Amino acid sequence: MKRRKIKYESEIKTYTFFHEEKEIITTIEVFYKIVPPDYDSWDSPEDYYGYTELQSWEVISVEDHEGNEVKPEDVLTEKQLLAYTQGLEEFVES
Repeated sequence: MKRRKIKYESEIKTYTFFHEEKEIITTIEVFYKIVPPDYDSWDSPEDYYGYTELQSWEVISVEDHEGNEVKPEDVLTEKQLLAYTQGLEEFVES
């Protein structure tokens, strides 16, 4: 049985939230675990083809459309903040 070499990689992503006249640009670093294919394994399609798994993510910066650092909770209403947070999580997991 050969051993697969698992790698870890990161990616910088940018999420832009638009609501009415507000725009918030969030830069995120996303960390992935990458499991390469094992063409000798028929245990599951994931083992055979390999897969990528989200490990964690971290917000690097949050800015408005002018490039000023902002805190979403200071510039968004409660309803907007909920939509921003849900959208950010869906974006990271996609």
